Amino acid sequence: MAVSEIAVRPTQGGTSSGASFAGSGPGGVSFDDTGLVANAGLILTATLVARLGVEELIDSMVRWPDGHRPGRKILPLMHALVAGGSHIERADVLRAGSTGRVLGHRVMAPSTLGTFLRAFSFGHVR
Repeated sequence: MAVSEIAVRPTQGGTSSGASFAGSGPGGVSFDDTGLVANAGLILTATLVARLGVEELIDSMVRWPDGHRPGRKILPLMHALVAGGSHIERADVLRAGSTGRVLGHRVMAPSTLGTFLRAFSFGHVR
């Protein structure tokens, strides 16, 4: 049974997300809500990271020259791993839609994350 259109109904509070999508053939779906997030399971980890202050903890524990904040680069890598990413390029999926707003931190480009990781050497892990 194919679904041609689904609309989100109002919640208990009387509000509606206004999200709806219509199927446009095999494998084609278009969304009309800019607030949708593809990997909604990241909300749990994003909430935990924010409440525990993981970014600040990383910034205080990882020594980095020139005052750069390594937490801003490690958090997108961590969230990409949670979302099932196996390569640095997979972190780009976090930049889609409103995912960055849900995560609560800026999602760096995969090239920036790669440059950050290449700056580490074996001496950093001792």
